[in-house]
Amino acid sequence: MIEETVNLGKVCEILDTLRKPITKKFRKQGQYPYYGATGIVDYVNDYIFDETLVLIGEDGAKWDKGDQTAFIVSGKYWVNNHAHVIRPFKDKLNQKFLVYYLNSIDLKPWVTGLTVPKLNQEKLKSIPIPLPSIEEQENIVAKLDEAFDEINKTINFIKNKEQEVNALNEIILLNEFKLSLETKKLSEVCKIYNGGTPDTKNKLYWGGKNQWLTPRDMGKLSNEHVDVTLRQLTDEGLKNSSANLVPKNSVILSCRAPIGHLAINNVPMAFNQGCKGLVPNPILLNRYFYYFFLSSKKLLNNLGTGTTFKEISSKVLSSVEINVPSLDMQKKIINKFDLIFRDLKILKDINKKQIKNYISLGNAIIGKEITSKAS
Repeated sequence: MIEETVNLGKVCEILDTLRKPITKKFRKQGQYPYYGATGIVDYVNDYIFDETLVLIGEDGAKWDKGDQTAFIVSGKYWVNNHAHVIRPFKDKLNQKFLVYYLNSIDLKPWVTGLTVPKLNQEKLKSIPIPLPSIEEQENIVAKLDEAFDEINKTINFIKNKEQEVNALNEIILLNEFKLSLETKKLSEVCKIYNGGTPDTKNKLYWGGKNQWLTPRDMGKLSNEHVDVTLRQLTDEGLKNSSANLVPKNSVILSCRAPIGHLAINNVPMAFNQGCKGLVPNPILLNRYFYYFFLSSKKLLNNLGTGTTFKEISSKVLSSVEINVPSLDMQKKIINKFDLIFRDLKILKDINKKQIKNYISLGNAIIGKEITSKAS
């Protein structure tokens, strides 16, 4: 039975003054995990903590119900200033009980800030925590551990099946494109356009009618087609930057951060310097072009160079060789892969729904265990 409800700050020690951020430039690589708001972001050559503690995302995290905002870390590690470091009082609060509970509720009511949302320390301390006895907390944790073990087994099985599907898809693509013996350099079969970004502080350059795509936007696309982008440029913005407007039905490829995102633009479109616009010659169909690059992601990543992040230059991209079958053969390949990807999408959507359902089930189990003890 839950004996009382207390604010989090009453039953734990907050060790935020011990954490220390290290910019990437000054990090020395090593064996110790470097934690941020959502988990490990790097490995460094030194550590701050050497005990099992609870981390809770302060900024740069998600705070919805089931978002795994809180997590347990152990061993030797470093923590930056994006995660709160919590040491629950052992005689009052079980670490895993705290993590299970915080991840089962919506924490957004305690998050402040619109531009940069943040769960600050003051708000963190004010979060009410149901507090059954330590023995009862341990019993709840044991039941939840058992339930989540079975749930996680199922989730991992589903994820492994998705990986198998992706691997099969890659093999099919590669084998299909090996059928054509004729190859040409990319520069021979398409025009390559660079992207650009006008001054982001100049309001005259933004909010116009010209769609403007970024690799980040491309990573959120639900399919290969794009009509509307998050931001738009004015004609002045186009003129005062290196951005180019490519015609509709071109193929846009992200060439850095990350390499390999693809899109076919349904309207004339500009993009930032992280992308290249590929306008195929009449001997190539744009969807064939799209599928070719979809099969070449490993090749593209291998072509990338750079220390901070990998990037493919226009010069390197222009030298990539592409198979050029007849237009009839291209149409047959496109039809074949349209059917394959339709079936793959159905399967992936089912898998994603199953994973979401199992996560919801886990959260429901948490709520049931904790609320039942309160009655």
